[in-house]
This record gives sequence, structure tokens and C-alpha cells, in this order.
Amino acid sequence: MDMEWFKAALRRAGLTHNDVAEAIGRDRAVVSRIMNGKQEMKPAQAEAIATLLDIPLPEVLNAAGLFSEAAVPKKAPGFAEPDVVPFASSESVRGPQEAIIAAMKADRPGIDVWRVASGAMSLAGFIKDDFMLVDCRDVTRFSDGDVVIAQAYDWHHGTAVTLLRRFKPPYLISHSIEARDQTVHVVDDREVAIKGKVLASWRI
Repeated sequence: MDMEWFKAALRRAGLTHNDVAEAIGRDRAVVSRIMNGKQEMKPAQAEAIATLLDIPLPEVLNAAGLFSEAAVPKKAPGFAEPDVVPFASSESVRGPQEAIIAAMKADRPGIDVWRVASGAMSLAGFIKDDFMLVDCRDVTRFSDGDVVIAQAYDWHHGTAVTLLRRFKPPYLISHSIEARDQTVHVVDDREVAIKGKVLASWRI
């Protein structure tokens, strides 16, 4: 664990250990243990920290000692496109839609707006370009049947793809007729980690 790297990254971003704790859904003591090398950082935590710091995931993983960035190609050919993408506040939204987003999110930390980018859950009513409200605050409390956002990691190439699936412990399953979506993923917090729970969805 490169503690100095993390301290510098937090300073550059103007963030604190409390901000990291909130991002990974743990208390500050856990963050301190991770930063001091007394507790291993989980892949889902690395992803949350990369998002918080707005830096590439391989850079965080490398600093955490989870793999050597030097040995990782910049892109893994043929790796799947994501099922969902974060909604960027810079995206143009029209009148009522902007009001819906503001009302649904209500400036709550850890409650984010995402957009559906594939048909992986189309048979369950999640259509491409739908908006979704996602709770990323506690990545440990999920129930059978919850629709979740997860990360599937390719540790060999240092890449990850974001999935939209239904959680049937310990599996993630799609609701789609597309062959590309038929893979069943096992949540193990290393190869596959849940990132958040879908609270609501809507479309224009």
C-alpha cells in the first residue's frame, strides 16, 4: 500500500478520509486501516475511490498493491461495453427531466443518477437511455431480487465493465434475449463486486 500516494491524491482532490469512508460505505477507521496497509482494499472499494478521485482504476489498484500497472495493457480488446453509465451533469436535459433529476437525487451524497446503456435488463423494464437512481452508500446490504449495478473485473488486463443485473444470491442474472447478456456472474467481491442498488427508474 502506497500511503504517500493516497495522501497526495486526497490533497490534490481536496478530500479527506471521511470523504473516502462515505464513498466506500465504511467508517473512517476502516479507511485508516486500508491506508496504513493493515487491511486489504477490496476491488469495489478501489473502484469507488477511483471514481471519487476521478482517476483511472488501474492507478488506484497499482497504489494499493493489487497489481503492477506496468504489466497492464491500456485496453483489453473485445472487453464488453458497460450496461450502465453515470449520468454526467454536463449532459443537456430539458425542463421537466432536469426537475425530475434534481428532485430524485435531492443532493444526497452517495445517491447518483445513472443511464441504461444496454438491453441486459430490457425484459425487466430497463430500456436503453432510461434514467436510474442508484444508492451507492452501502455496498453490503442487498436482498434477493434487488436490481443492482456491479463491476466485473478482468485482473489480467486491468479493466472492468459495469453490469446492470438482478441479484439472486450469490448470482447476478440478466433479463434479456441477447446472447451477450446471458453470462451468470457470481458475486465474490474480487472478480465481481456490487457497486449500488437501483432505487427507481424513469424515462422521457
